[in-house]
Amino acid sequence: MDRNKIKKRLIFWNLFVWLFLIIAVYQGYFVYFVDLTSTKSKWIGLFAGAVAILTASIKILENLFYCHKDTLIQKIVSYFHKGALIFFKHQLRSNFIIALIACWILYEKMGKSFLICFVSGILTFLFSYYISVFISSRTIVRVVKAVNESSNCALRLSLNSGIVSSMMGIGLSLSVITILFHLFKDYQIIGGFLLGAGLSCVFSCVSTAIIKKSVSCASGIISGHIADIDLYDKRSPVLLLDGLSKMVFNVNSISSDMFLTFCAVLISSMTIGAFAYNLMGCFLPIAICASGVFASIFVVLLLKINKTKSLTKIVYFSVFKAVFILCALSFYCIKLWIPDVIGLFYSVLLGSICSILVCFISSNYIFSDSKPVKNVANVAISDFLPTFLQSLREGFMSIFMPVFVIALSIIFSFLLSEGIESPLFGIYGTTLFVLSMVSTMGVILCINNFSVILNSSNEVVKSYENTEISLLEDKKESYLGDAAYNSALFGKNFFNASAVLCAILVLVAYTFVAELEMIDILNPYVLAALFLGASIPFLYIAFILSGVNKTSKRLVLEAKKQFRNFPQILRFEMRPDYEKCVDIASGNSTIQAAFYTFLVIFVFMLIVLYLKIEAVGGFIIGIILTSCCLLFFASNSSFVARNAKKYLRREYENSNLSDEYAVLIQNDEVFSSIKDLFVPVLKNLIKFIAILALTLAPLFM
Repeated sequence: MDRNKIKKRLIFWNLFVWLFLIIAVYQGYFVYFVDLTSTKSKWIGLFAGAVAILTASIKILENLFYCHKDTLIQKIVSYFHKGALIFFKHQLRSNFIIALIACWILYEKMGKSFLICFVSGILTFLFSYYISVFISSRTIVRVVKAVNESSNCALRLSLNSGIVSSMMGIGLSLSVITILFHLFKDYQIIGGFLLGAGLSCVFSCVSTAIIKKSVSCASGIISGHIADIDLYDKRSPVLLLDGLSKMVFNVNSISSDMFLTFCAVLISSMTIGAFAYNLMGCFLPIAICASGVFASIFVVLLLKINKTKSLTKIVYFSVFKAVFILCALSFYCIKLWIPDVIGLFYSVLLGSICSILVCFISSNYIFSDSKPVKNVANVAISDFLPTFLQSLREGFMSIFMPVFVIALSIIFSFLLSEGIESPLFGIYGTTLFVLSMVSTMGVILCINNFSVILNSSNEVVKSYENTEISLLEDKKESYLGDAAYNSALFGKNFFNASAVLCAILVLVAYTFVAELEMIDILNPYVLAALFLGASIPFLYIAFILSGVNKTSKRLVLEAKKQFRNFPQILRFEMRPDYEKCVDIASGNSTIQAAFYTFLVIFVFMLIVLYLKIEAVGGFIIGIILTSCCLLFFASNSSFVARNAKKYLRREYENSNLSDEYAVLIQNDEVFSSIKDLFVPVLKNLIKFIAILALTLAPLFM
């Protein structure tokens, strides 16, 4: 299609999105909400979800305007897209098998309605995941081609892809949950949606983590011991898989993580609201989530990124604007629906402030010019061991402040919601505190996906066709890399904090459903389960390392086989079979992820069968406490180590410090491996175990 025609259509469709958005907000908040007896206002979640999906669809069309007709670009894009689809097919197959087994069990125990919600959760996640993979795999190469012509064009292309990944997942989940709740009007039944989404997300994220580290290990062995080739040489059979794992799988991991967090927080809030304020307490979380989605859409549609502006400032101002809109709409909802407890609004406001504060504290702790970064860089002049220990120290030091802010905010949200007079209302206020943090994730997720795509695009193309496509100039590459990296720092600790709070909120919902007034940690059953839960994250990481070992071994054997059977590969006379390596890694990692996750589920079921219901709460608390500290440590220590390497290179670029720089490179690789394994795996583990307890609680009683 001609670009001029596409541009004209884009103007029309963008106007249509704005018109639809204004009508939805006006009808939802200023017409239907006035009449509290009307059921139309309860569909506000569907309005917000539809606008989010429409926004994502427009951005998909807009990316066509930036597409290049270059034959080489199309060829590389097709390679990455084909590899991503191979991974998606394995995910689809594993989800189908798991769904069949689960459906047979759930139909007998939970009923047909729960089963419908369970299948809906799996299908919604898979469709959202496919959109993310489709957009990411078609964007990575085009960004590099675009940036050689215009940096602003590349920024817009990456931003559009981030908008699609974030808005499609949030829009679909909010729409489907709203529809299911209106169909069944039972928070326990729509918990099936959460269970289905949780199973799919866990398998996806764990298999992604296994693939990333397996490729890293296998590529090093292939280049260093099997063939005398560079890591980025296109003769390496795992090169395509390396490119996919660097960007496409990262986007999938982030999107699926936040998809599950959003769904878990929303459904848990509805569950607790049903106990606190009956039906109105269920509708209010949907209205607040819809407010967050509307705020995110407003912000991302008005977001303008170009190379003349500081991306860090753009990130902060975008989040501030989204928080302001969310608080304004939430105040209106609470004032109309539950005017007697205005403290609920203060909890929403506190949650929004807490999300910004946690991100600000953690980000400034690990920015490139911060004191911890300089400490690690300066220690590198001595030896590797002190550098490693200094990185450990800075990572451990970074745990306290974010956790302290979260703990303090939880107490204040409880008190502001009249928790002293009525503990139930106080718990509901804490629920809205967590919900407000997650509601604005559309903006943060959009910017984070944007940064992942932008940061990886040049490296991906350079690694695949380094002799056939023009690379970025040093200044452009440095600008894009720094801009993307700084924007990613803001979101990482937000994701960690939201995962921990999400698990806590699901645990609270479990205590209501299981009719537990309190969890007594002095109870020997609870204490034993707590210690057992605290050890589960370490056991799970050990399982994942076993999966990495097995998958990387199979990749190395496949590379040996291709070099032995087809010596033309090393003479540049034949293209390696990249797709075969993608197929091996995808299939093996999916099997490993399912097997290790079912082992953890087996331990969970043993606790349910042989210990009391209260012990399940202790088990979840143990997992949350250990994982919370490991998440902040792994994430922050990795960023400190990487920024120390960049700081030394920038500050001493004219000095002869190559040995010290090599020490920091090694240090960075160690902590990057820790982050790549700990963060995606533990975030989904704590949420999934809590979700499993919540959704299956009726079976324990």
